[in-house]
Amino acid sequence: MLSVDHPDETVCECAGSLPEGSACEREYECAPGNECITVAGVTKCHRLCTPDSLPVVGSKISCSNGETCHTLGTRTGFCVK
Repeated sequence: MLSVDHPDETVCECAGSLPEGSACEREYECAPGNECITVAGVTKCHRLCTPDSLPVVGSKISCSNGETCHTLGTRTGFCVK
């Protein structure tokens, strides 16, 4: 899990169960592969991804359904429509 306040650091927490697009309040509420992020005043679970501007570590994770991968720190990003 990432820390929204410190996106280049990982945080050990149990994964939540809220799916992508669900309203959330805390980082640990979202299902694995998602993060609770506020965009334009709306806080919900966003899928994590690999922005084109960052080096790929492991496998590249892409967005789908017309979403764009926005950078979150220097190691990852999140999908937004």
